[in-house]
Amino acid sequence: DDALRKSTVKLARQPKASALRWCSDSDASWNSSFAICIGMDATGGRSEDQPPAKRAKSTGAGPEGTVRVRHILFRHQQLRQPDLMARREGNHKTAQEAEMAALGALEKLVQDANQFLKLCRELSDCQSASQPGMLSGDLGWIAKGQ
Repeated sequence: DDALRKSTVKLARQPKASALRWCSDSDASWNSSFAICIGMDATGGRSEDQPPAKRAKSTGAGPEGTVRVRHILFRHQQLRQPDLMARREGNHKTAQEAEMAALGALEKLVQDANQFLKLCRELSDCQSASQPGMLSGDLGWIAKGQ
């Protein structure tokens, strides 16, 4: 359907986000909605003239073969176990509300990735969001397979 394609055109290579967007955009009168995204491509998802989907930034600051990881944590009030790393309980009553907030943040980041630090400080429920400077939401360096 053309409307579904248009609603997720900026979420290319992000099937879970696309499925969530489709379900949230479904007709409110329906009893339920679901979406399944399956992608099979023997070429690895790109032709020879296309660049890789994601390119790791090489700042030379971390150990070779590692990338720096940052995150925005969305907690919801249905969680039963306390999270020692949480800086607050979470603004969302349900997991679905938290997922929709995450989707909204992702869509903003797709438009302008430079908003990450601002969004992290505003939205993240993790203590790492309050770190100073460029460390907001920082999880550190990880290597392939970790």
